[in-house]
Amino acid sequence: MDKIKTPGIFVLSSPSGGGKTTLVRYMQKKFPDVIYSVSTTTRPIRPGEKAGLDYNFITVRDFRKGIKEGTFAEWAVVHGNYYGTPVENIISVLRKGKSILLDLDVKGARNIKKLFPGANLIFITAASIKELRRRLLARGQDDIKIINRRLKNARRELKQMKYFDYLIINEDVDRAKKTLDGIYLAAESKVNKKYVNELAERIIAGTPSQSPPWKGGEDRGGRTPSQSPPWKGGEGGKRGNHPLNFSRLRREKNGKRRLWYGRN
Repeated sequence: MDKIKTPGIFVLSSPSGGGKTTLVRYMQKKFPDVIYSVSTTTRPIRPGEKAGLDYNFITVRDFRKGIKEGTFAEWAVVHGNYYGTPVENIISVLRKGKSILLDLDVKGARNIKKLFPGANLIFITAASIKELRRRLLARGQDDIKIINRRLKNARRELKQMKYFDYLIINEDVDRAKKTLDGIYLAAESKVNKKYVNELAERIIAGTPSQSPPWKGGEDRGGRTPSQSPPWKGGEGGKRGNHPLNFSRLRREKNGKRRLWYGRN
């Protein structure tokens, strides 16, 4: 029996100073089943970095070859260096039934959405350009020219928020984390359609041998129910007392089965 959860793709994007890195690290720690996607780059490895953990480091020649061969789901040139996400990185994680987390710029996020329409794009930003500027100055990492360039880019990125599925205004980091929790749980609740169709057929046939995982069934380690649900004549009334009845299945032209509901 397939698991009820459908693996998800989570893409976090933000202008500089939006607080994305903090939330990426939080998500990695809070949800261990979400695998962080390691990007590929042509830039030199920096002190303290580990190949395969921070980045996959390759030559410019190999990167360009990968572009021609369609290796990358998204790629970009940043400060003269190539950065990209191989398609196989994403596919291999999803095949294992895991979810994947990507830290990308706006352009990269939109490219992922084109290839994977079900991806969850999450845009993170401060409440104002003024606040972004304050945070960048507080970092003390860049000179004023670089900060102004980052803010110029931020204005362009903010205009593309409309292409994202979720928005987090990161004024308070704890509140932002709770919002991210909610987004993850909502995406996790998107059910595996094959599982639901099989479960529906068993319910209609009158042989539900276990609760679905979200009710504590075998897949979640819960106990098998000792009685039928109310709409099958169990405790709670006769068949049909539930406001929504599983009434019938219709075979569509593409051969798939869809569950239809009938209201009493």
